[in-house]
Order: sequence, then structure tokens, then C-alpha cells
Amino acid sequence: VSLLFRFIFVCFSKHCVFMFKILAHMMGIRGLAFSPDSKTLLTASEDMHINIYDTQAFKLIGTVSGHASWVLSVAYSPNAKYFASSSSDGTVKIWDTSTRECVATMKDHKGQVWGVDWSFQGTHLVSVGEDKSIIVYNCLADK
Repeated sequence: VSLLFRFIFVCFSKHCVFMFKILAHMMGIRGLAFSPDSKTLLTASEDMHINIYDTQAFKLIGTVSGHASWVLSVAYSPNAKYFASSSSDGTVKIWDTSTRECVATMKDHKGQVWGVDWSFQGTHLVSVGEDKSIIVYNCLADK
């Protein structure tokens, strides 16, 4: 999968032969992440939305909103119960995958939050921001 402007280009071969493209958002796509089982794909966009796609049918199955500016990155937790997002609004959000509700919002960076990722065990979430800091969140309560 690669990003180019507002489209998702999908390919499934060793040498990445173009398969098809999806018009994914109204503005540029900044990040994307497969679920651990590769059945869904998240996209983060300048339109302030996160789209959720079924990768078997390659169709949109949901959209979540809650950031006040561009969504810059997304990442699934290893157990896929949650996904996290970061934004140029300076926040990190954790979303419940099944309800698609925001369950936590953190505003510990000064400025844009460029990226998020989960530890392999799913016990920690890490974010990196414009303020040149890396913040580690303890997520033990819901491993």
C-alpha cells in the first residue's frame, strides 16, 4: 500500500504491481496502518478524519472524527481492541475499535504530534512530536 495525494494504491506482489486505487479522503492522507490480522486498514487525513476500510472488499466501513486539525498518524494496538491517532492539534487519542468511540485524549506535547505506535505487548503507547519529545504512556489497565 502506498500513499499519493488522496488515493490509496493497493498492490499484492513481491514487486508491487499496481492493483487498484481508492479515493480515500477529500484531502491528503498523512498516515495509514493495517490491523494485526490485516483485515482492516486505517487512514489518517488532513480532512481531520480517520477512515476504516475492509481490506477483503476494499470498501469504506467507517469514519471517526474528533481531532481539531490534520490527523497525522494512526496505529492499531497488538490485540486490535484499540487504535491510536495523533494530530497537528497537539493531541493523541485512543479509540475503541468495536464502538469507534474515543476513550482517551492526551495533550502532553507542545505542538503537533507527528507519530504514534504501540509496544509489541500493547502495554505502552509512544508518541513523538514537534516539540522534539518522545512520550511513553502506560496502557497496562487494558492489555
